Amino acid sequence: MNEQLPDKTIIIIIFSTLLLVFITIFSFSSNKLEKDQIIEWKDSNITSTIILPI
Repeated sequence: MNEQLPDKTIIIIIFSTLLLVFITIFSFSSNKLEKDQIIEWKDSNITSTIILPI
């Protein structure tokens, strides 16, 4: 009637589910990391000068 799956099949199912979850998470987070690493430089109109004490 109610036949159980072998242990090997259950382990493969659990492993593939975990692998799928990690691949999904890292694929979305890698795009965000690439966007965060871009530095946009702004030119400033103020020129800075260093005043040294005499």
